[in-house]
Amino acid sequence: MDAVHNVYAFSNQGRHEGKKKARDSGLVAMKSVPYVARNFAQDQSYIAIVYEYVEEAANEPAAVEAMTSFLWLVGFSHSGSHAQNWKSGVLIDLADIVHPLGFGWKSTQYGPRAAAAMLRE
Repeated sequence: MDAVHNVYAFSNQGRHEGKKKARDSGLVAMKSVPYVARNFAQDQSYIAIVYEYVEEAANEPAAVEAMTSFLWLVGFSHSGSHAQNWKSGVLIDLADIVHPLGFGWKSTQYGPRAAAAMLRE
């Protein structure tokens, strides 16, 4: 249920109601969102789905762990991850994560993960 509440907190209604519960000691403030491929200009018109090119570069463990912490705090669980699904510290295969109540969501896969576990071959 924590995962469901975490996702709900990112909705307008959830944020409004969350202000009433701000004294809850379990709340964690999100000061930033780790980088996810999401570079669409608002003043551009797109006629197709555009994917951002993520350069081949070493994965920074700190960036990977920031992403896994973020995903955990907003309620996602992991469905498994491999090094080829990360490029330059960016998770490029979003099938590696499952939203709460989604098919394949498991409490045993819910939580922050070390970069070494996420980047295994």
